Amino acid sequence: MVSTSSSTPRSGVWYFSQGWKLVSLPGIRRFVILPLLINILLMGGAFWWLFTKLESWIPSLMSYVPDWLQWLNYLLWPVAVVSVLLVFGYFFSTIANWIAAPFNGLLAEQLEARLTGATPPDTGVLGIMKDVPRIMKREWQKFAWYLPRAIVLLILYFVPGIGQTVAPVLWFPVQRVDARHPVLRLPLR
Repeated sequence: MVSTSSSTPRSGVWYFSQGWKLVSLPGIRRFVILPLLINILLMGGAFWWLFTKLESWIPSLMSYVPDWLQWLNYLLWPVAVVSVLLVFGYFFSTIANWIAAPFNGLLAEQLEARLTGATPPDTGVLGIMKDVPRIMKREWQKFAWYLPRAIVLLILYFVPGIGQTVAPVLWFPVQRVDARHPVLRLPLR
Protein backbone atom coordinates (compact mmCIF):
# COMPACT_ATOMS: atom_id res chain seq x y z
CA MET A 1 0.00 0.00 0.00
CA VAL A 2 1.50 3.31 1.10
CA SER A 3 5.06 3.29 2.34
CA THR A 4 5.67 5.09 5.61
CA SER A 5 9.40 5.42 5.11
CA SER A 6 10.47 8.99 4.66
CA SER A 7 14.04 8.24 3.58
CA THR A 8 13.44 9.05 -0.09
CA PRO A 9 11.72 12.20 -1.27
CA ARG A 10 8.47 11.59 -3.12
CA SER A 11 6.97 13.54 -5.98
CA GLY A 12 3.42 14.74 -6.36
CA VAL A 13 2.89 12.19 -9.11
CA TRP A 14 3.91 9.39 -6.76
CA TYR A 15 1.46 10.56 -4.08
CA PHE A 16 -1.28 10.91 -6.69
CA SER A 17 -0.68 7.35 -7.92
CA GLN A 18 -0.71 6.02 -4.34
CA GLY A 19 -3.94 7.88 -3.64
CA TRP A 20 -5.46 6.50 -6.82
CA LYS A 21 -4.54 2.97 -5.72
CA LEU A 22 -6.16 3.56 -2.34
CA VAL A 23 -9.32 5.03 -3.85
CA SER A 24 -9.74 2.06 -6.15
CA LEU A 25 -9.91 -0.39 -3.22
CA PRO A 26 -13.31 -2.13 -2.99
CA GLY A 27 -14.44 -0.85 0.43
CA ILE A 28 -13.27 2.68 -0.26
CA ARG A 29 -14.83 3.37 -3.66
CA ARG A 30 -18.32 4.15 -2.40
CA PHE A 31 -17.09 7.06 -0.25
CA VAL A 32 -15.53 8.64 -3.34
CA ILE A 33 -17.97 7.71 -6.10
CA LEU A 34 -21.19 8.88 -4.43
CA PRO A 35 -20.12 12.51 -3.81
CA LEU A 36 -18.45 12.55 -7.22
CA LEU A 37 -21.67 11.46 -8.96
CA ILE A 38 -23.72 14.01 -7.04
CA ASN A 39 -21.27 16.77 -8.03
CA ILE A 40 -21.23 15.71 -11.67
CA LEU A 41 -25.03 15.77 -11.81
CA LEU A 42 -25.31 19.14 -10.06
CA MET A 43 -22.52 20.87 -11.94
CA GLY A 44 -23.44 19.29 -15.27
CA GLY A 45 -27.00 20.52 -14.85
CA ALA A 46 -25.79 23.97 -13.82
CA PHE A 47 -23.42 24.19 -16.83
CA TRP A 48 -26.16 23.07 -19.20
CA TRP A 49 -28.64 25.60 -17.76
CA LEU A 50 -26.15 28.47 -17.84
CA PHE A 51 -24.95 27.84 -21.38
CA THR A 52 -28.53 27.56 -22.67
CA LYS A 53 -29.27 30.89 -20.97
CA LEU A 54 -26.13 32.44 -22.48
CA GLU A 55 -27.50 31.59 -25.93
CA SER A 56 -30.37 34.00 -25.26
CA TRP A 57 -28.59 36.52 -23.02
CA ILE A 58 -25.76 37.39 -25.40
CA PRO A 59 -28.01 38.18 -28.42
CA SER A 60 -30.27 40.16 -26.08
CA LEU A 61 -27.27 42.10 -24.81
CA MET A 62 -25.97 42.64 -28.35
CA SER A 63 -29.32 44.12 -29.42
CA TYR A 64 -28.44 47.23 -27.37
CA VAL A 65 -25.06 47.63 -29.08
CA PRO A 66 -24.83 49.87 -32.17
CA ASP A 67 -24.21 48.21 -35.55
CA TRP A 68 -20.62 49.38 -35.80
CA LEU A 69 -19.81 47.52 -32.52
CA GLN A 70 -21.40 44.20 -33.51
CA TRP A 71 -17.90 42.72 -33.83
CA LEU A 72 -17.91 42.60 -30.01
CA ASN A 73 -20.17 39.54 -30.33
CA TYR A 74 -17.10 37.54 -31.38
CA LEU A 75 -15.25 38.77 -28.31
CA LEU A 76 -18.15 38.41 -25.88
CA TRP A 77 -18.60 34.66 -26.33
CA PRO A 78 -15.01 33.68 -25.43
CA VAL A 79 -15.01 36.11 -22.49
CA ALA A 80 -18.33 34.68 -21.25
CA VAL A 81 -17.12 31.09 -21.59
CA VAL A 82 -13.82 31.77 -19.80
CA SER A 83 -15.63 33.70 -17.07
CA VAL A 84 -18.14 30.90 -16.56
CA LEU A 85 -15.34 28.32 -16.40
CA LEU A 86 -13.37 30.35 -13.84
CA VAL A 87 -16.37 31.09 -11.64
CA PHE A 88 -17.69 27.54 -11.87
CA GLY A 89 -14.22 26.17 -11.14
CA TYR A 90 -14.20 28.00 -7.84
CA PHE A 91 -17.80 27.19 -6.96
CA PHE A 92 -17.42 23.59 -8.08
CA SER A 93 -14.63 23.02 -5.58
CA THR A 94 -16.59 24.78 -2.82
CA ILE A 95 -19.78 22.84 -3.49
CA ALA A 96 -17.86 19.61 -3.98
CA ASN A 97 -16.26 20.00 -0.56
CA TRP A 98 -19.62 20.77 1.02
CA ILE A 99 -21.31 17.76 -0.58
CA ALA A 100 -18.38 15.45 0.19
CA ALA A 101 -18.16 16.55 3.85
CA PRO A 102 -20.24 13.68 5.25
CA PHE A 103 -18.10 11.20 3.34
CA ASN A 104 -14.66 12.65 4.13
CA GLY A 105 -14.58 11.51 7.76
CA LEU A 106 -15.86 8.08 6.79
CA LEU A 107 -13.29 7.85 4.02
CA ALA A 108 -10.51 8.79 6.45
CA GLU A 109 -11.70 6.17 8.97
CA GLN A 110 -11.83 3.46 6.32
CA LEU A 111 -8.40 4.34 4.92
CA GLU A 112 -6.82 4.49 8.36
CA ALA A 113 -8.25 1.09 9.22
CA ARG A 114 -7.05 -0.31 5.90
CA LEU A 115 -3.52 1.12 6.26
CA THR A 116 -3.04 0.17 9.92
CA GLY A 117 -4.67 -3.24 9.62
CA ALA A 118 -7.29 -2.45 12.27
CA THR A 119 -10.88 -3.49 11.82
CA PRO A 120 -12.83 -0.73 10.09
CA PRO A 121 -15.69 0.83 12.03
CA ASP A 122 -19.20 -0.23 11.05
CA THR A 123 -20.35 2.25 8.41
CA GLY A 124 -23.75 1.04 7.44
CA VAL A 125 -26.30 3.35 5.91
CA LEU A 126 -27.80 4.02 9.33
CA GLY A 127 -24.41 5.00 10.75
CA ILE A 128 -23.79 7.38 7.87
CA MET A 129 -27.26 8.94 8.15
CA LYS A 130 -26.77 9.41 11.90
CA ASP A 131 -23.65 11.54 11.34
CA VAL A 132 -24.94 13.64 8.42
CA PRO A 133 -26.89 16.26 10.48
CA ARG A 134 -23.90 16.91 12.76
CA ILE A 135 -21.51 17.14 9.82
CA MET A 136 -23.80 19.42 7.81
CA LYS A 137 -24.32 21.67 10.85
CA ARG A 138 -20.56 22.03 11.09
CA GLU A 139 -20.32 22.82 7.38
CA TRP A 140 -23.03 25.49 7.73
CA GLN A 141 -21.13 27.01 10.65
CA LYS A 142 -18.00 27.22 8.51
CA PHE A 143 -20.01 28.67 5.62
CA ALA A 144 -21.63 31.29 7.90
CA TRP A 145 -18.19 32.24 9.19
CA TYR A 146 -16.66 32.35 5.70
CA LEU A 147 -19.36 34.18 3.70
CA PRO A 148 -19.29 37.62 5.43
CA ARG A 149 -15.51 37.72 5.24
CA ALA A 150 -15.55 36.69 1.59
CA ILE A 151 -18.08 39.43 0.76
CA VAL A 152 -16.03 42.09 2.56
CA LEU A 153 -12.86 40.98 0.76
CA LEU A 154 -14.67 40.93 -2.57
CA ILE A 155 -15.86 44.50 -2.00
CA LEU A 156 -12.32 45.43 -0.95
CA TYR A 157 -11.07 44.32 -4.38
CA PHE A 158 -13.00 47.22 -5.91
CA VAL A 159 -11.10 49.85 -3.90
CA PRO A 160 -8.48 51.16 -6.35
CA GLY A 161 -4.87 50.63 -5.33
CA ILE A 162 -5.50 49.33 -1.83
CA GLY A 163 -7.90 46.53 -2.70
CA GLN A 164 -5.65 44.84 -5.21
CA THR A 165 -2.73 44.76 -2.79
CA VAL A 166 -4.43 44.15 0.57
CA ALA A 167 -7.30 41.82 -0.37
CA PRO A 168 -5.15 38.96 -1.76
CA VAL A 169 -3.00 39.01 1.37
CA LEU A 170 -6.09 38.91 3.59
CA TRP A 171 -7.50 35.99 1.61
CA PHE A 172 -4.75 33.68 2.89
CA PRO A 173 -5.84 33.58 6.54
CA VAL A 174 -9.53 33.47 5.57
CA GLN A 175 -8.99 30.52 3.24
CA ARG A 176 -6.71 28.62 5.62
CA VAL A 177 -8.45 29.10 8.94
CA ASP A 178 -10.41 25.87 8.60
CA ALA A 179 -7.39 23.88 7.47
CA ARG A 180 -5.63 24.89 10.68
CA HIS A 181 -8.72 24.69 12.89
CA PRO A 182 -7.90 21.47 14.81
CA VAL A 183 -4.38 22.67 15.56
CA LEU A 184 -5.15 26.23 16.61
CA ARG A 185 -8.60 25.54 18.08
CA LEU A 186 -9.99 28.63 16.37
CA PRO A 187 -13.69 29.13 17.09
CA LEU A 188 -15.69 29.63 13.91
CA ARG A 189 -18.67 31.30 15.58
